[in-house]
Amino acid sequence: MSAERRYSLQDVCHLLGVNNRQLHRFLEDAGIEPMDSARDARRKELDDSQVAQLRALLDDEMGDARRHELERRVAQLERRLAVLERGETPSVEVVPRAQRVTSSFGGLPEGWVSLSEACTRYGVNINTAKTHVQNNMLVCHKGLWKVGATRVAYALDPDEQLAFRAHFGVAS
Repeated sequence: MSAERRYSLQDVCHLLGVNNRQLHRFLEDAGIEPMDSARDARRKELDDSQVAQLRALLDDEMGDARRHELERRVAQLERRLAVLERGETPSVEVVPRAQRVTSSFGGLPEGWVSLSEACTRYGVNINTAKTHVQNNMLVCHKGLWKVGATRVAYALDPDEQLAFRAHFGVAS
């Protein structure tokens, strides 16, 4: 009989695609107490069953955020369809991918924020956010803007900022 595998909290963060703060919130919500490492009591670990329990909790939360994002996207497509049915030219091309390419060499439009700024503001790891964008789990605009001396490649409009907060479970 093989022993159940144990994961460091850092490994669990990587497996679930969350940051340390989010992991601790999920642990608290699920009522899971990490175990002391067999090698070093200062380090904490989770076993397979605890990781599975966290994954289920995360899937529930991600499902709600994803459902909200899909509802928003359907409403957006319905508005575009109505424009097309009236014989008008849509102002924004429908792009099937989650990223929308926006050409701009000026500053960000009013109310928009860079993905990096949103991550800093809400304590989300920028690499995690970029991975979610690249895996079509999170919608944002991709383009080229200049904010001060900084070049911005990913930006969120106000609706996408709401979806970002819902997706990562952060309060405004």
